[in-house]
Amino acid sequence: MKRLLKTFILFFFFMGITLHAQFSVSGIVTDGSSKKISDVPLFLRAKKDSSIIANAVTAADGRYLFKNIPKGNYILQILASEQEQFRDISLDNNVQLDVLVNPGKETAIEGIVLKSQRKFITRELNKTTINISNSIYKSGDNGYTLMNVIPGVNANIANGIQYRGQQGVSVYVNGTKVRMSGAQLQNYLKTLSSASIEKIEFTSETGAEFEGDEKNAVVNIILKKNYNYGLSGYVYQNTQQHRYTSFSSGFGLNYKTRKLNYFISHNNYFGENYSDNDETQQYLNSGLTTVQKEKYVESPSYTDFKFGIDYELSPRQVLAADYTYSVNKTNSSGKTDLAYLRNTLDSLDYIGNDKKIKLKNHLFNISYKYKLDTLGSKLEAGYNYIGYFNQYDSDIQSSYFTNAGSERRPSDFLGINNPLDINLHIGYADLSYVLNENNKIQLGTKYSSSDSKNAIEYSGRYQSSNYIYKENIFSVYTSYQGKIGSLIFNAGGRLEHTKYNGEDYFSNYQISANRWNFFPSVFVQKNLKNGNINVSYNRKITRPSFQLLNPFKDIEDTRFINMGNPSLMPFFKNNYKISYLLNNKYSFDLGYSTTKGVINEVYYLDPVENITYKTYANLNKEKEVYWNVYIPVDITKWLKLNIFTSNSYKELMTNNEKISLLSPYYSLSAKLTLPSKYYLDINYDYKGKSLWNKYFLESQQSLNFTLRKSFFKDALSLTFDASDPLRLRKIKIDISETDFNRKILNRLPTTFYSLSITYNFSAGKKNTQREQFDNTNEEQQKRLNK
Repeated sequence: MKRLLKTFILFFFFMGITLHAQFSVSGIVTDGSSKKISDVPLFLRAKKDSSIIANAVTAADGRYLFKNIPKGNYILQILASEQEQFRDISLDNNVQLDVLVNPGKETAIEGIVLKSQRKFITRELNKTTINISNSIYKSGDNGYTLMNVIPGVNANIANGIQYRGQQGVSVYVNGTKVRMSGAQLQNYLKTLSSASIEKIEFTSETGAEFEGDEKNAVVNIILKKNYNYGLSGYVYQNTQQHRYTSFSSGFGLNYKTRKLNYFISHNNYFGENYSDNDETQQYLNSGLTTVQKEKYVESPSYTDFKFGIDYELSPRQVLAADYTYSVNKTNSSGKTDLAYLRNTLDSLDYIGNDKKIKLKNHLFNISYKYKLDTLGSKLEAGYNYIGYFNQYDSDIQSSYFTNAGSERRPSDFLGINNPLDINLHIGYADLSYVLNENNKIQLGTKYSSSDSKNAIEYSGRYQSSNYIYKENIFSVYTSYQGKIGSLIFNAGGRLEHTKYNGEDYFSNYQISANRWNFFPSVFVQKNLKNGNINVSYNRKITRPSFQLLNPFKDIEDTRFINMGNPSLMPFFKNNYKISYLLNNKYSFDLGYSTTKGVINEVYYLDPVENITYKTYANLNKEKEVYWNVYIPVDITKWLKLNIFTSNSYKELMTNNEKISLLSPYYSLSAKLTLPSKYYLDINYDYKGKSLWNKYFLESQQSLNFTLRKSFFKDALSLTFDASDPLRLRKIKIDISETDFNRKILNRLPTTFYSLSITYNFSAGKKNTQREQFDNTNEEQQKRLNK
């Protein structure tokens, strides 16, 4: 397998390099009297988007030379002291071009400086683009608040970032995945001022270039090209108050020279959180009812350091490397009161659970990017290493009393030691080759190898476990994008081979799998006079994690035990979607999906000891039909609304029953521009009763407020958040089985207030020749000038 991977990588390098012949452009710059002129700056620009491909300065004899330039169409820009000239070049061989500088006469290529008002929302096949830099959101916002501008995406501090109120969202910046979640991700996005954001790309249905198990919607934030040399960066601090107080802070520094770019960042968090849970369980056969009240207090702390370097080998080649080290520590103390009732109070259990968790994470990346031509062709290859080292210790103390308060049996103690080590190695290579304006080919390969060690040691009567799991996934993909008449299409496929082995060395229990899977994807777009219609299909996989395959007992308390299932199989989802974008503003979607063998949580009861077990099984066949509507409304110059609604009809079929439910979801976000450039964001979302596995999750809603003020041209930003101040959000779950019913009410810190300050700074020289160019094809320009 490793030999095959190396073969693919070498093939891509060879193909990328040999497909592109290299030429030169040279000449002499003279004045009207044939005098040769020295020290004249020259720029070779791509004709399509004005991006700089190379630069040169004339020598003492007036000569200039550009070497190793790919075939294509270019514009030569000559910055003589008395005038500026432009020359059109079609390069398919070495070119000799002499330039005569004639004062008072200027030759210009029309359109060299392209300026246009871009549409707010554009859609191309499976990608929706929100153009921030030419909209009302170009100042006063940040990367986090702008999530609510994306059709169907809702971001609030309580629930994080979601699509359609249920689907996760993966966040990228300039094509690089942000490996953060929760508060760390929110704080990082808040440091991205809207003044620094060019546009946001959104993909709800991913193609062959994404892994088969990428089920999240994808948001890619494209930053404006930073032409500043020298030092730039940001610093932030956030204070959050609910029942307890927490603090987070961080900084990032970037130093750029002509060839090198250095960066370093640090994030830190500490505070306290809580979780209050009420659970009532009725045992239908015995008439017993248990009432359980849990109170957990956690003291988490998090810190990370990241540093890296980008080295520009040439104007078209970049080598980059970075390393991140993070530590997450959590100490928690939980108390559970468990009452047994048969009409009246029968007995009581008191359970204490003290936990200590320490997670260390190492992340190393190295990548090579080669820009093959001015059309956007590129070759990328890289290696990633991810190491997770988790130490989990738990002490559970249980006491048992009668209803009269006397001890009905001796107390017991259970100690749990659960270390977890995961090492993940990933290698990849991707080639994107643009044939012409309408045709593009993508090829790629990826290989990942992981090994996991999870030991569980119990001090009591439970059997210990030492679970070793190894998994290798090899994939290749290709896609072709073309145009037939007025139809634009992209057809692709991804082939993945998965092999894993799991073994417990205490019980000698073994599991293994060796399978191939194919993931096709098709996207078709028809452009209309007032918008476009998109039709898409893709197939995705959900693989069971090694924790779910581990059959041994994970004990939260002695009355509730979680167990894995080594017989779990992956399940597949087929997604169909049709979308209509009207006037580059209003969006309408209709989707349908089918899934077979969905992994569900399953609860069952031990009737002898009244212990509830949770495990997992491939149970459901699932069908879903949904429709989305997104309407942005400009009510006045100071009030803008984004209205989104999604209605989902799900039908679940298990061996014994059929469950169907229509679940509505509504999201309303309003932006108010107040006097003195204050901004108020109001965000309301409502999610109706929905299915959680095969059980029911009751309706939820929340109303959130954000007040922002920017200073010094958006460099300094103050933000006050009020999350769910009316306490509307409640998490209720109903579980119904043949021998018991269970009702769960979770109270989490969804109501809180926070105050944050962010400062972005820059103290470097600007390359004014690059800054003065603005055009409508920024994506290719960024690829050529990174």
